[in-house]
Amino acid sequence: MLQPLTGQAGWLHHYNRDLDQDHVSSPDMRFRIGLNQRDPGAWWHIAAARAPLGPPQWQAGFTKDTPEELIAAVADQLRRIQGQIDWTGESHPALREGAANLQEAADLLLNAGWREYASTDGVRLLGTADGLARAEIRAQADPFDLMGRCALAIEAGPADAGIPYWQALFTTDTPAVVTNAFIRALTDPTPLRRDRSWMDEQLLDDLERLASHNALADPPPPFTEEDLRNAAAAVCAGALDCVEDMPEMAFDQIRDEPIPSHQVSFSTWGRLPEGLRDLAALLVGDMLVAASERTGLLFGVDPAPSDSAGRFSKLPTPADPTPLRYLNFTNEDVRAAAVTASARQLYWACDTSGIGEVLLDQVISSSIPTGAPRSWSALPQSELDRAVRRVEQLIEEAAESAHLLLDPAVVPAPLALVSPAYLAGPGHIPELASRPLDEARWSYWPDEGDGAKYVHGPFHATARHSAAGMSWRLAFGSHRHPDTVLWSVDIGPRTPVEITAAIFTALERARLQWPNWNPWTTQVTADSALSPLEHAGWHSERVSSHSVWTEPVAGLASVERDTRRPAEGRSGDWILSGGSLDPSPPQGWCITMSRNIPAVLLTAAAEAITNPAPVERLARDLPSAHVPELDCQPLTRLTAQAAVSRADAARGRHGCLGQPAAPDSAPAAPYSPRQRPPRR
Repeated sequence: MLQPLTGQAGWLHHYNRDLDQDHVSSPDMRFRIGLNQRDPGAWWHIAAARAPLGPPQWQAGFTKDTPEELIAAVADQLRRIQGQIDWTGESHPALREGAANLQEAADLLLNAGWREYASTDGVRLLGTADGLARAEIRAQADPFDLMGRCALAIEAGPADAGIPYWQALFTTDTPAVVTNAFIRALTDPTPLRRDRSWMDEQLLDDLERLASHNALADPPPPFTEEDLRNAAAAVCAGALDCVEDMPEMAFDQIRDEPIPSHQVSFSTWGRLPEGLRDLAALLVGDMLVAASERTGLLFGVDPAPSDSAGRFSKLPTPADPTPLRYLNFTNEDVRAAAVTASARQLYWACDTSGIGEVLLDQVISSSIPTGAPRSWSALPQSELDRAVRRVEQLIEEAAESAHLLLDPAVVPAPLALVSPAYLAGPGHIPELASRPLDEARWSYWPDEGDGAKYVHGPFHATARHSAAGMSWRLAFGSHRHPDTVLWSVDIGPRTPVEITAAIFTALERARLQWPNWNPWTTQVTADSALSPLEHAGWHSERVSSHSVWTEPVAGLASVERDTRRPAEGRSGDWILSGGSLDPSPPQGWCITMSRNIPAVLLTAAAEAITNPAPVERLARDLPSAHVPELDCQPLTRLTAQAAVSRADAARGRHGCLGQPAAPDSAPAAPYSPRQRPPRR
């Protein structure tokens, strides 16, 4: 093996007869190769010094049974680069500072089919698939430690055999040209000729034992296919859920897409008016947030939770005054846009660096039942890279099936017809409550803060905005004493807008009958004023000093009156309520009326509460506590004739706002509250 060096290469040969050791030295006396050294771990020993006969800069050691072909590959590399040196040694490829590259050594092993099994405390452990060879790479090794914890150690033989067949050791500054030459020779698949009679008997016994126990099969990977599918589902969920706080991200995916129902005008989402565009962006974002809970369906893992359909983004509904029946898009349009945006978000997630970042915070699902959960970040980099590539492939395949995440049978339509109205929440346009007052030309003043006041003679209606919604106070006073309130109605902030509008409509109709209707002298008779409750089958009960009428199905709406006499501290107020009034947080509503309230107002409220007709709502605005009791149907378009007849019938029956209808052609302009300047 040393003959090529001592021949034409001109290396010098030295023999120590006393120690029975051979050495060869390079002509410049910077490289020295010895054999038959006293240390069995470095029976072959290579040392390199920057100065002739100087202290070693790096060392390599090999046991006696290390295949000579591997050592010869290193020696041949030193011989080949010998002609490239300058005699100062400052630019020698095997002596230059910073020439070591342990990462390159690891890459060569991994590319040859080795696997990385662990990486802890700066030590990487690699091995062959059959378990017969291992490598230990230590990033922070002592540069002068060869026989202890060196920078690169490679050994061959079964891990449980005790002493390896052979081992190779390299110190920290061993240059890449040396370590790479050794690894290329080690991983070269070309077979070597060996005489079986000269091979180690223990080696042959181990090979037969391993073969009989099928030890040559690949060891199980550190993760399963199901782990990869769970990881892919988590990555997709993150890609969809990230739009919760940024709905414009989802809208950017569809901005230039045509709205399917606009087949004639070929309008795109980006051409919608600003208010409608903001609402469309929010609704599409809501559907992506709901879809993020169901990504396991794309990979056959983690069935969707039963409550995933009820999850929406946390952003508030934009203040757009357009009723749902006048929107420029349908439920089908929103769902189609959400499918497009979902698919593009999933394609956007197919980025290896992004996938790797998401996986670092995830736990490998198959490790959870073991009681010792492991995260993906604990994997060796090579295994993590392999997992990332597989996850990327899974997501690319799943993006074609994004429509499964938005199955209409599971994810509710964003535009809905809901009943009963008393559980449907206030609606997204609370200003519609004041429509009867605007149409009757009541005087209007913007109030201090976020409110307004409507006045018509002795009647005053004051609106107040708060975080809970819009509340109203309707009061009737005296002409002679304006500060005196003869009767009043206080409407809570979560009251459905249809009930509030019904009260204002009834007041305006009664006022127009003046002088046949006298608001000063009114006598409320429960039997006549609450007849709509009786017709709807409500239960009535008198308990102690109270009379109570209760909705018969779930008991979630009631009308109550204190019947105590004045001497007993009777308040006589009427209390109408609906929904859950639990304080954490309350989602129901409450209306309080004075004891001497005009009967027409109490009757109008009772009619509105018992009205079975569905009302328009955004699914995202429905009170979550009421959803199990609601009948929700997708809002669909009606023909123009059906829309007119339905609206007329609703107004005639209930004396309040008609039910929603969206005609196919030439709809009337949507109602917008008038903003009149204050009277001076």
